[in-house]
Amino acid sequence: MFYTLNGKPVVRKKREKLSKAEKENMNASIKRQNSRLGAVSKFCKMLRYGVPEEYAGHSNRHGTLVQHVAKEILQRDSISSRDDFKIRKEHLHHLNGAILNDEFPLEILKKLTLTKFEFEGENLNVVIPKLILSKLAKKPEAFKLWVQLKIISLEASYDISYVRLKESDSIDSNENQEMVFSFDVPETSENEGVFAAIGFRSLKGGKMIEDLRMNGYVVVNAI
Repeated sequence: MFYTLNGKPVVRKKREKLSKAEKENMNASIKRQNSRLGAVSKFCKMLRYGVPEEYAGHSNRHGTLVQHVAKEILQRDSISSRDDFKIRKEHLHHLNGAILNDEFPLEILKKLTLTKFEFEGENLNVVIPKLILSKLAKKPEAFKLWVQLKIISLEASYDISYVRLKESDSIDSNENQEMVFSFDVPETSENEGVFAAIGFRSLKGGKMIEDLRMNGYVVVNAI
């Protein structure tokens, strides 16, 4: 199993499945912690669902998401009972700014976290600010911005009822400006959250640069 710990890649052997007797005899606190981490992992799987692999910019984005959610939600949870952890609306603002490429310029990814979500009637406009392209180590010939919106149930098994992904046309790096993506988003219930994954793709010769360090994205809670 590969994951990142304190910014460094770590590998460990996956342990064998516990026997029924071992599960029954497991310490209650360990059972409780495993259950909570399992819920966080399932939720994060749905958060990254539908984002194309080549857009990811990070080989361990699931582990990065789990680490972020566990730190920002699990450790801050003061609502759930000891044996019944639940991701709630009150937790969602802690998701803002989960950066999924630790090698991409943070100045640009942090700009993406400042994206605004504005309703116009039944439409949700995603307004992405002008990016600081001078911070790129290698300035691409062009780039594309993309936004994926999804509605996720906050009840296990965290079903998705809506997924849309839109991508800009190719934009010359010298013509960087604020961009707006518009989505027709259905009304959500108290047990649902609207999430956006917002990303950047670097292009050369009309094709995406193979070096994934030139791409990156963030996850934010839209509503």
